[in-house]
Amino acid sequence: MCTGVSACGFESAGSMSVSLLMLAERARGLFHGAIMQSGAVSLIHDRERSIADARRFAELLELDQGGHDKLKTMDILRLFETQAAIGDELTNAIPAAPWFDGDLLPASIEEAHAHEVAIVPLLAGSTRDENRLFELMPGDILPTKRKDTQALLRSQFAPDQAEQILACYPETRKGQTALGSDLTFKIPTRNFAERHAAIAPTWFYRFDYSHPLAGAVHGLDLTVFWPFTGLKMALARGGPNGGKRKALAERMRAHAAHFVRHGDPGDDWPAYEAEQQMVRLYALEDSIVSNPDAERYAAWAGKDIEPGKDAWPAVTD
Repeated sequence: MCTGVSACGFESAGSMSVSLLMLAERARGLFHGAIMQSGAVSLIHDRERSIADARRFAELLELDQGGHDKLKTMDILRLFETQAAIGDELTNAIPAAPWFDGDLLPASIEEAHAHEVAIVPLLAGSTRDENRLFELMPGDILPTKRKDTQALLRSQFAPDQAEQILACYPETRKGQTALGSDLTFKIPTRNFAERHAAIAPTWFYRFDYSHPLAGAVHGLDLTVFWPFTGLKMALARGGPNGGKRKALAERMRAHAAHFVRHGDPGDDWPAYEAEQQMVRLYALEDSIVSNPDAERYAAWAGKDIEPGKDAWPAVTD
């Protein structure tokens, strides 16, 4: 948790955690700015999902209501093994995540969208091809197949909007990567930034630098941002940390450092506002564009999908 710092910022699950800190009233005043890289509130679990997860953990760990002491002293390896076993039982979902509890956090994603957030400067963004990483990885952590993304849209959105969104993405590999990327990371992060821009200074980016084999996948921005060395990191980055790649990394670090120190990324980056929706496209040669992917973004109309909502049967108390 970030306490008493100038800016709180993380990537992926950490970015989602930052979005939750922005919502948590008890975290007010503990940070004075926020950086969100690839992720917002949409991958957080609802109450039913959190109860179902807890019940399955209790079953596999042989815990009952009096098992608190047993849980506290349990070998952490057994906890990891149990989490992996539950993950194998799920499709297109992760086995554990924060949840909307109606106490520290709002009670639902709908309430989260309408809830007051910390009025602090926000720097947020995502990579262009987020979901390509999960298409290449084994397992089903997030939805990557057309049939699964279609089912999610049609189960959670009105029919007309679901079909309008699907029409924006061709039924090709690239079209599916774009749909999956928007559904899981890009649209929720931009929606969060759009809402925040109405109350506090906000800057938004899209990371377009592309790995020669995988594209601008989830997490690639970290391999560029940090000055990692060695052959493995060069392969992960898509080349050595030199030339235009090094210059890109230096720009990214300079923007983040300026944001932490001054509350904005610098004069060369216009704020994101509802009228112009200016977005920095990070690449070997950066650009500033107004409302990229405008048709796709408009089709989502400010709504997020909850990918893990129906991972288990409904809970009844």
